[in-house]
Amino acid sequence: MKWARKIRNRRLAKLSKSAVIDSGATSSFWREEDPHVKTGVASNKVVMMPTGNTATASEKGLMTMNGLKEEAREIDVLPDLKHNSLISVSKLSDAGYTTVFQPKDGGVAVYWTDDIVIHVKKEAVLQGWRDATGL
Repeated sequence: MKWARKIRNRRLAKLSKSAVIDSGATSSFWREEDPHVKTGVASNKVVMMPTGNTATASEKGLMTMNGLKEEAREIDVLPDLKHNSLISVSKLSDAGYTTVFQPKDGGVAVYWTDDIVIHVKKEAVLQGWRDATGL
């Protein structure tokens, strides 16, 4: 089991250099310097940054993660994004994926919805919904 954790941590380390999964992002936003497939299509998306300022995306692209459906790989390149690219949970959900956050340092996993079954023993302690913005 120790070797499986090492492999998982190695995979996570590779991703963490370029992207963070974000449940509060309406789209996946990418730093220019992080690996992505350029499409040559302009993006006019305006983003509210955590500082309260707005930033405008420059172009559309695709994540290099070929295991995802193309619509889940779609990104907007955001030149003002400084620390990490952001993978949108709502974008993954719209494409048919379920994102599972594990407690503590268990990490996060994204599954094709048809490939998992979630067994619930008790009622949820919190429940929410997506609003008009998709969050």
